[in-house]
Amino acid sequence: MASYSKDGNVTALIWGASPQSRSDRQKDRVETNPEQLAAASG
Repeated sequence: MASYSKDGNVTALIWGASPQSRSDRQKDRVETNPEQLAAASG
């Protein structure tokens, strides 16, 4: 959910977070386990 003010600023409301561990530790990769990704999106 985002709130827009008259001066153009935007405020986002974050109501939850689900940190994900990376399955590939290479510095140019950001890959997660498919099961973790599915659980976080539900």
